[in-house]
Amino acid sequence: MSKFSDQEKAAIFRESRRLLKDDGRPVPPVAREPLPEIVFEDPLERYKREADAADAERAAELRRQERASERITRKQANDLALEARVAELEARVDALEQAVSGFNGVADGAVQFSNAAVERLNELAGLANKVDGTLTTMRAVHRREVDALRDRLAGCTPARLRCSLKN
Repeated sequence: MSKFSDQEKAAIFRESRRLLKDDGRPVPPVAREPLPEIVFEDPLERYKREADAADAERAAELRRQERASERITRKQANDLALEARVAELEARVDALEQAVSGFNGVADGAVQFSNAAVERLNELAGLANKVDGTLTTMRAVHRREVDALRDRLAGCTPARLRCSLKN
């Protein structure tokens, strides 16, 4: 089976016959691309060109290596700086731990001092209570004696008072 119908085949055949028939008209030449000009390169020029290309490639590789080396150097410097910073922080943490452990001793001492002070204050409060009780007792005794003296003075006559004052 053909893709073309009988009518299409006949039309193609007629057209090809017409094109192949020599009508006296010149057939236009087929346009050809011009052939590239062949240039023969001098071996010395080729060697120079290849050497320049190799030099450029080596220079580019050296630049890449230098950049990589600089990156590595910067990274190492950053790593050293970070290590120094971490060491400094560790030293500070150690100092803080020592200070805190010292605070534990101070805190224990403060608790002991506080307990001793509270105990002593309780003793002083007990003594103050004793003194207060003694003062209350002495006031009561004093009041009784003063009342007894007033009663005696009230019972005395003035003449008798003069006698007792002389003796």
